[in-house]
Amino acid sequence: MFSFLFGYSFTIQLDSAARKGVPFGRRFGRRLIGLAMLGLAHGLLFFSGDILMIYALAGCVLFLVRNWSPGRALVVAGGLLLLTSLIWVFLAFGAIQDPDSFRDDPASLTRQSKELEAGYSSSDPGEVLDTRAGDLAETFFLLLLIQGPSALAMFLVGLAAGKTRALHRPELFEALWIRLLFTGLLAGVPAAAFYAWSQNGPPTDPARELFGLSADVLFAPALAGAYLAAFVMARDTRPGSWLIERLAPAGRIALTNYLFQSIALSLIFTGYGLALVGRVSPGVAVLIAIGVFLVQTAISAMWLKRHRYGPAEWILRAFTNWSWPAWRATGR
Repeated sequence: MFSFLFGYSFTIQLDSAARKGVPFGRRFGRRLIGLAMLGLAHGLLFFSGDILMIYALAGCVLFLVRNWSPGRALVVAGGLLLLTSLIWVFLAFGAIQDPDSFRDDPASLTRQSKELEAGYSSSDPGEVLDTRAGDLAETFFLLLLIQGPSALAMFLVGLAAGKTRALHRPELFEALWIRLLFTGLLAGVPAAAFYAWSQNGPPTDPARELFGLSADVLFAPALAGAYLAAFVMARDTRPGSWLIERLAPAGRIALTNYLFQSIALSLIFTGYGLALVGRVSPGVAVLIAIGVFLVQTAISAMWLKRHRYGPAEWILRAFTNWSWPAWRATGR
Protein backbone atom coordinates (compact mmCIF):
# COMPACT_ATOMS: atom_id res chain seq x y z
CA MET A 1 0.00 0.00 0.00
CA PHE A 2 2.91 2.34 0.76
CA SER A 3 4.26 1.66 -2.73
CA PHE A 4 0.82 2.28 -4.25
CA LEU A 5 0.63 5.64 -2.50
CA PHE A 6 4.10 6.53 -3.79
CA GLY A 7 2.86 6.00 -7.34
CA TYR A 8 -0.37 7.90 -6.65
CA SER A 9 1.46 10.86 -5.11
CA PHE A 10 3.75 10.91 -8.15
CA THR A 11 0.76 11.90 -10.30
CA ILE A 12 -0.11 14.68 -7.83
CA GLN A 13 3.45 16.02 -8.14
CA LEU A 14 3.18 15.86 -11.94
CA ASP A 15 -0.08 17.83 -11.89
CA SER A 16 1.33 20.38 -9.44
CA ALA A 17 4.40 21.01 -11.59
CA ALA A 18 2.23 21.39 -14.69
CA ARG A 19 -0.06 23.93 -12.95
CA LYS A 20 2.90 25.98 -11.72
CA GLY A 21 4.71 25.71 -15.04
CA VAL A 22 7.93 24.46 -13.44
CA PRO A 23 10.20 21.71 -14.83
CA PHE A 24 9.43 18.41 -13.17
CA GLY A 25 12.35 16.16 -14.08
CA ARG A 26 15.07 18.00 -12.19
CA ARG A 27 12.97 18.37 -9.05
CA PHE A 28 11.94 14.74 -9.07
CA GLY A 29 15.53 13.69 -9.67
CA ARG A 30 16.59 15.61 -6.56
CA ARG A 31 13.74 13.99 -4.67
CA LEU A 32 14.96 10.52 -5.60
CA ILE A 33 18.55 11.41 -4.65
CA GLY A 34 17.32 12.75 -1.31
CA LEU A 35 15.28 9.61 -0.76
CA ALA A 36 18.30 7.43 -1.51
CA MET A 37 20.46 9.43 0.89
CA LEU A 38 17.89 9.10 3.67
CA GLY A 39 17.62 5.40 2.91
CA LEU A 40 21.39 4.87 3.06
CA ALA A 41 21.64 6.66 6.41
CA HIS A 42 18.62 4.72 7.65
CA GLY A 43 20.08 1.40 6.51
CA LEU A 44 23.50 2.03 8.02
CA LEU A 45 22.35 3.46 11.33
CA PHE A 46 19.03 1.84 12.18
CA PHE A 47 17.53 -0.79 9.83
CA SER A 48 19.32 -2.92 7.27
CA GLY A 49 16.02 -3.78 5.57
CA ASP A 50 15.54 -0.20 4.33
CA ILE A 51 13.15 0.20 1.40
CA LEU A 52 13.89 3.83 0.47
CA MET A 53 16.93 3.06 -1.67
CA ILE A 54 14.86 0.54 -3.63
CA TYR A 55 12.14 3.20 -3.99
CA ALA A 56 14.71 5.62 -5.40
CA LEU A 57 15.77 3.10 -8.04
CA ALA A 58 12.19 2.13 -8.91
CA GLY A 59 11.28 5.82 -8.99
CA CYS A 60 13.67 6.27 -11.92
CA VAL A 61 11.65 3.72 -13.89
CA LEU A 62 8.40 5.38 -12.83
CA PHE A 63 9.64 8.70 -14.21
CA LEU A 64 10.48 7.11 -17.56
CA VAL A 65 6.95 5.66 -17.96
CA ARG A 66 5.09 8.69 -16.57
CA ASN A 67 3.17 9.15 -19.83
CA TRP A 68 1.77 5.62 -19.91
CA SER A 69 -1.98 5.25 -19.99
CA PRO A 70 -3.70 3.77 -16.91
CA GLY A 71 -4.54 0.60 -18.83
CA ARG A 72 -0.98 0.01 -19.95
CA ALA A 73 0.37 0.67 -16.45
CA LEU A 74 -2.03 -1.88 -14.96
CA VAL A 75 -1.22 -4.53 -17.57
CA VAL A 76 2.52 -4.15 -17.04
CA ALA A 77 2.07 -4.17 -13.25
CA GLY A 78 0.07 -7.40 -13.43
CA GLY A 79 2.61 -8.96 -15.78
CA LEU A 80 5.47 -7.96 -13.50
CA LEU A 81 3.82 -9.54 -10.47
CA LEU A 82 2.94 -12.69 -12.40
CA LEU A 83 6.43 -13.05 -13.84
CA THR A 84 8.07 -12.56 -10.43
CA SER A 85 5.71 -15.09 -8.87
CA LEU A 86 6.46 -17.64 -11.60
CA ILE A 87 10.20 -17.21 -11.06
CA TRP A 88 9.77 -18.17 -7.42
CA VAL A 89 7.62 -21.14 -8.46
CA PHE A 90 10.34 -22.24 -10.87
CA LEU A 91 12.91 -22.02 -8.08
CA ALA A 92 10.57 -23.97 -5.78
CA PHE A 93 10.39 -26.85 -8.25
CA GLY A 94 14.16 -26.69 -8.48
CA ALA A 95 14.30 -27.02 -4.70
CA ILE A 96 12.10 -30.12 -4.92
CA GLN A 97 14.45 -31.70 -7.44
CA ASP A 98 17.67 -30.73 -5.62
CA PRO A 99 16.87 -29.50 -2.10
CA ASP A 100 20.50 -29.52 -0.97
CA SER A 101 21.32 -26.71 -3.40
CA PHE A 102 18.73 -24.47 -1.75
CA ARG A 103 19.13 -25.59 1.85
CA ASP A 104 21.12 -23.50 4.31
CA ASP A 105 23.37 -25.22 6.78
CA PRO A 106 21.60 -25.04 10.21
CA ALA A 107 24.93 -24.70 12.03
CA SER A 108 25.94 -21.81 9.77
CA LEU A 109 22.58 -20.08 10.29
CA THR A 110 22.87 -20.47 14.05
CA ARG A 111 26.37 -19.03 13.99
CA GLN A 112 25.32 -16.06 11.85
CA SER A 113 22.34 -15.40 14.12
CA LYS A 114 24.54 -15.38 17.22
CA GLU A 115 27.07 -13.09 15.53
CA LEU A 116 24.32 -10.63 14.58
CA GLU A 117 22.82 -10.77 18.05
CA ALA A 118 26.21 -10.15 19.66
CA GLY A 119 26.98 -7.30 17.25
CA TYR A 120 23.65 -5.53 17.67
CA SER A 121 23.63 -5.85 21.45
CA SER A 122 27.22 -4.59 21.84
CA SER A 123 27.74 -1.54 24.03
CA ASP A 124 30.25 -0.26 21.47
CA PRO A 125 28.40 1.91 18.89
CA GLY A 126 31.18 1.25 16.39
CA GLU A 127 30.58 -2.49 16.58
CA VAL A 128 26.83 -1.97 16.14
CA LEU A 129 27.53 0.13 13.03
CA ASP A 130 29.93 -2.46 11.63
CA THR A 131 27.34 -5.19 12.17
CA ARG A 132 24.62 -3.19 10.48
CA ALA A 133 26.81 -2.22 7.55
CA GLY A 134 27.66 -5.86 6.90
CA ASP A 135 24.01 -6.82 7.28
CA LEU A 136 22.97 -4.07 4.84
CA ALA A 137 25.49 -5.18 2.24
CA GLU A 138 24.20 -8.76 2.43
CA THR A 139 20.49 -7.94 2.42
CA PHE A 140 20.21 -5.05 -0.05
CA PHE A 141 20.48 -7.06 -3.26
CA LEU A 142 18.25 -9.80 -1.84
CA LEU A 143 15.62 -7.19 -0.97
CA LEU A 144 16.05 -5.64 -4.41
CA LEU A 145 15.20 -8.99 -6.01
CA ILE A 146 12.32 -9.78 -3.65
CA GLN A 147 10.76 -6.36 -2.99
CA GLY A 148 11.92 -4.37 -6.02
CA PRO A 149 9.58 -5.88 -8.65
CA SER A 150 6.59 -5.76 -6.30
CA ALA A 151 7.29 -2.16 -5.32
CA LEU A 152 7.60 -1.13 -8.98
CA ALA A 153 4.38 -2.96 -9.84
CA MET A 154 2.51 -1.09 -7.12
CA PHE A 155 4.08 2.18 -8.27
CA LEU A 156 2.44 1.49 -11.63
CA VAL A 157 -0.92 0.66 -10.02
CA GLY A 158 -0.69 3.94 -8.11
CA LEU A 159 0.18 5.74 -11.34
CA ALA A 160 -2.93 4.30 -13.00
CA ALA A 161 -5.15 5.16 -10.03
CA GLY A 162 -3.74 8.67 -9.85
CA LYS A 163 -4.38 9.33 -13.53
CA THR A 164 -8.01 8.30 -13.07
CA ARG A 165 -8.26 10.34 -9.83
CA ALA A 166 -9.67 7.31 -8.05
CA LEU A 167 -8.94 8.60 -4.54
CA HIS A 168 -9.82 12.18 -5.42
CA ARG A 169 -13.33 11.10 -6.47
CA PRO A 170 -13.93 7.76 -4.70
CA GLU A 171 -17.70 8.06 -5.02
CA LEU A 172 -17.37 7.50 -8.78
CA PHE A 173 -15.75 4.09 -8.25
CA GLU A 174 -18.09 2.41 -5.77
CA ALA A 175 -18.31 -0.82 -7.76
CA LEU A 176 -14.51 -0.98 -7.89
CA TRP A 177 -14.20 -0.68 -4.10
CA ILE A 178 -16.72 -3.47 -3.56
CA ARG A 179 -14.90 -5.78 -5.96
CA LEU A 180 -11.55 -4.94 -4.43
CA LEU A 181 -12.82 -5.62 -0.94
CA PHE A 182 -14.34 -9.03 -1.56
CA THR A 183 -11.92 -10.40 -4.12
CA GLY A 184 -9.00 -9.06 -2.10
CA LEU A 185 -10.17 -10.76 1.07
CA LEU A 186 -11.07 -14.01 -0.67
CA ALA A 187 -7.71 -14.25 -2.43
CA GLY A 188 -5.45 -12.32 -0.09
CA VAL A 189 -6.30 -13.80 3.30
CA PRO A 190 -5.72 -17.47 2.35
CA ALA A 191 -2.52 -16.51 0.53
CA ALA A 192 -1.28 -14.54 3.53
CA ALA A 193 -2.05 -17.49 5.81
CA PHE A 194 -0.22 -19.84 3.45
CA TYR A 195 2.76 -17.49 3.32
CA ALA A 196 2.93 -17.26 7.13
CA TRP A 197 2.71 -21.06 7.40
CA SER A 198 5.36 -21.60 4.74
CA GLN A 199 7.90 -19.29 6.34
CA ASN A 200 7.62 -21.06 9.70
CA GLY A 201 8.26 -24.54 8.36
CA PRO A 202 11.32 -26.69 8.93
CA PRO A 203 14.58 -25.28 7.51
CA THR A 204 14.99 -28.53 5.61
CA ASP A 205 12.08 -27.63 3.27
CA PRO A 206 13.21 -24.72 1.06
CA ALA A 207 10.55 -25.48 -1.58
CA ARG A 208 7.82 -24.69 0.93
CA GLU A 209 9.31 -21.25 1.61
CA LEU A 210 9.67 -20.50 -2.10
CA PHE A 211 6.06 -21.50 -2.87
CA GLY A 212 4.95 -19.27 -0.01
CA LEU A 213 6.98 -16.37 -1.36
CA SER A 214 5.42 -16.87 -4.78
CA ALA A 215 1.92 -16.69 -3.29
CA ASP A 216 2.81 -13.60 -1.31
CA VAL A 217 4.15 -11.74 -4.37
CA LEU A 218 1.04 -12.52 -6.38
CA PHE A 219 -1.71 -12.03 -3.79
CA ALA A 220 -0.40 -9.49 -1.26
CA PRO A 221 -1.48 -6.64 -3.60
CA ALA A 222 -5.02 -8.05 -3.53
CA LEU A 223 -5.06 -7.95 0.27
CA ALA A 224 -3.64 -4.42 0.26
CA GLY A 225 -6.42 -3.47 -2.16
CA ALA A 226 -8.99 -4.89 0.25
CA TYR A 227 -7.56 -2.79 3.09
CA LEU A 228 -7.67 0.31 0.89
CA ALA A 229 -11.23 -0.39 -0.22
CA ALA A 230 -12.35 -0.95 3.37
CA PHE A 231 -11.05 2.46 4.42
CA VAL A 232 -12.57 4.19 1.39
CA MET A 233 -15.95 2.55 1.98
CA ALA A 234 -15.81 3.34 5.71
CA ARG A 235 -15.01 7.02 5.25
CA ASP A 236 -18.67 8.13 5.46
CA THR A 237 -19.56 5.97 8.46
CA ARG A 238 -19.22 7.27 12.01
CA PRO A 239 -16.80 4.57 13.23
CA GLY A 240 -14.81 4.74 10.00
CA SER A 241 -14.49 8.51 10.00
CA TRP A 242 -13.48 8.43 13.69
CA LEU A 243 -10.73 5.90 12.98
CA ILE A 244 -9.49 7.68 9.85
CA GLU A 245 -9.38 10.99 11.69
CA ARG A 246 -7.07 9.49 14.31
CA LEU A 247 -4.84 7.69 11.83
CA ALA A 248 -4.60 10.55 9.33
CA PRO A 249 -1.86 12.55 11.11
CA ALA A 250 0.43 9.51 11.14
CA GLY A 251 -0.28 9.02 7.43
CA ARG A 252 0.48 12.64 6.59
CA ILE A 253 4.02 12.22 7.90
CA ALA A 254 4.47 8.59 6.87
CA LEU A 255 8.15 8.98 5.94
CA THR A 256 9.00 10.42 9.35
CA ASN A 257 7.10 7.64 11.07
CA TYR A 258 8.81 4.98 8.95
CA LEU A 259 12.20 6.29 10.06
CA PHE A 260 11.03 6.97 13.63
CA GLN A 261 10.01 3.33 14.05
CA SER A 262 13.52 2.18 13.21
CA ILE A 263 15.09 4.74 15.55
CA ALA A 264 12.78 3.80 18.42
CA LEU A 265 13.18 0.07 17.94
CA SER A 266 16.95 0.40 17.57
CA LEU A 267 17.04 2.19 20.92
CA ILE A 268 14.99 -0.63 22.40
CA PHE A 269 16.69 -3.65 20.84
CA THR A 270 20.29 -2.75 19.94
CA GLY A 271 23.36 -1.66 21.87
CA TYR A 272 22.41 1.96 21.15
CA GLY A 273 19.95 1.60 24.02
CA LEU A 274 18.40 -1.26 25.97
CA ALA A 275 19.96 -4.07 23.87
CA LEU A 276 16.91 -6.33 24.17
CA VAL A 277 17.68 -8.21 20.94
CA GLY A 278 17.19 -11.94 21.52
CA ARG A 279 15.93 -11.32 25.07
CA VAL A 280 12.16 -10.97 24.58
CA SER A 281 9.53 -13.38 23.26
CA PRO A 282 7.77 -12.82 19.91
CA GLY A 283 4.60 -11.88 21.80
CA VAL A 284 6.39 -9.16 23.76
CA ALA A 285 7.99 -7.93 20.52
CA VAL A 286 4.53 -7.56 18.97
CA LEU A 287 3.30 -5.60 22.02
CA ILE A 288 6.34 -3.32 21.77
CA ALA A 289 5.61 -2.72 18.07
CA ILE A 290 1.97 -1.85 18.82
CA GLY A 291 3.06 0.46 21.63
CA VAL A 292 5.52 2.27 19.37
CA PHE A 293 2.80 2.80 16.74
CA LEU A 294 0.32 4.15 19.30
CA VAL A 295 2.93 6.62 20.54
CA GLN A 296 3.59 7.61 16.93
CA THR A 297 -0.07 8.39 16.25
CA ALA A 298 -0.23 10.65 19.30
CA ILE A 299 3.04 12.44 18.49
CA SER A 300 1.99 12.88 14.84
CA ALA A 301 -1.24 14.62 15.84
CA MET A 302 0.57 16.94 18.26
CA TRP A 303 3.35 17.70 15.77
CA LEU A 304 1.00 18.68 12.94
CA LYS A 305 -0.81 21.18 15.13
CA ARG A 306 2.31 23.34 14.97
CA HIS A 307 4.17 22.17 11.85
CA ARG A 308 3.32 21.81 8.17
CA TYR A 309 5.50 18.76 7.57
CA GLY A 310 7.17 15.98 9.47
CA PRO A 311 10.94 16.38 10.01
CA ALA A 312 11.86 13.86 7.30
CA GLU A 313 9.27 15.30 4.89
CA TRP A 314 10.66 18.78 5.56
CA ILE A 315 14.23 17.65 4.77
CA LEU A 316 13.15 15.83 1.61
CA ARG A 317 11.05 18.78 0.46
CA ALA A 318 13.93 21.20 1.04
CA PHE A 319 16.26 19.02 -1.02
CA THR A 320 13.64 18.53 -3.75
CA ASN A 321 12.78 22.24 -4.14
CA TRP A 322 16.29 23.44 -3.27
CA SER A 323 14.77 25.99 -0.85
CA TRP A 324 13.73 26.10 2.79
CA PRO A 325 10.06 25.16 3.29
CA ALA A 326 8.00 26.74 6.05
CA TRP A 327 8.68 24.98 9.35
CA ARG A 328 5.72 26.14 11.41
CA ALA A 329 2.09 25.64 10.42
CA THR A 330 1.65 29.42 10.57
CA GLY A 331 4.32 29.89 7.88
CA ARG A 332 6.99 31.31 10.19
